[in-house]
Amino acid sequence: MIKAVQLAKSKSAELSIISDGNSVYIDEILNQHQLTSHFSSIYTNPAYFTPQGQLRVERYLKTPSGCMNGCPVNLCKGIIMGELIQKQIYHRRIYIGVR
Repeated sequence: MIKAVQLAKSKSAELSIISDGNSVYIDEILNQHQLTSHFSSIYTNPAYFTPQGQLRVERYLKTPSGCMNGCPVNLCKGIIMGELIQKQIYHRRIYIGVR
């Protein structure tokens, strides 16, 4: 996957992450593999560590999206993908992942 991201970026692809994970987890992985600068946007649940060292994860969406495709209430990847497509004119779109 790392080589695929690097190759896509070398071809001037715009890369985004849409994940129902959390920002701490994603940031750690991207930093570890020096890929942070490869992504123009990250859509995920915000997270942070409390002063006591506990990981707190908040919902990306504060209210349910109303998605009828079985998405979790905190994030609908289809809605976000649709918004990205409406904002940009892409010659190609590639989605990698699970619904």
